[in-house]
Amino acid sequence: MDIKREGRQAGGLMLAGTGASVMLMLHHPTSLRGPDDGLLLGDWSNAGVHGGMIVCLMAVGLGASTVPRRLGEGYLSVRAGRMLFTGGVAALVVAALVNGFASGWLLERVEAPALRAVQFPVLAAVNQTFAVFGMALTAAAMALWAVRMLRLDWLGKAAGVAGLGAGGLALWWLAVGNGRFGLVPATVATGVFAAWSVVTAAWLLRTPTEPAQ
Repeated sequence: MDIKREGRQAGGLMLAGTGASVMLMLHHPTSLRGPDDGLLLGDWSNAGVHGGMIVCLMAVGLGASTVPRRLGEGYLSVRAGRMLFTGGVAALVVAALVNGFASGWLLERVEAPALRAVQFPVLAAVNQTFAVFGMALTAAAMALWAVRMLRLDWLGKAAGVAGLGAGGLALWWLAVGNGRFGLVPATVATGVFAAWSVVTAAWLLRTPTEPAQ
């Protein structure tokens, strides 16, 4: 495939997935059924928001799969970033499946309050674990890719700075926030990820005709 065409496709996927994910996060339900509008905009359905988020993550992940080729896959930092980014997206997809579908399935089918009282905390712990690992892995990938991005043109450098900022914020949150991943931290993380994704997409859209050396 022509490298410019590939860059346009990758950048377009990242921009579309990022924009939709921000919109979905702003309508994230504050309960499983989403009836109580609360912290952000009006609640949408739990399954709808998380199902949409999964599609967005896949779109951004597919677009970002072009980044290692542009940066040069001969570099260890680039290959490590690719592995971490893929793992991070996969972990976030699992977290969305648990929070958006497994919890709803339990609510609909388990009638015994005592059983729910045991299973809901377990599902919440699983969701938190995968969400935290997903956030940490993707932030680490951004920071690793920044090693090469900072050697590029001004737009590549901007993406590198955004990646380093994401990595630093993730470290700070893990240390200060003890890794708690509620609605507000998730919204902030989405915003930080969106900033990096938009700048990186812009770089891909105007990428040079040859991969970085």
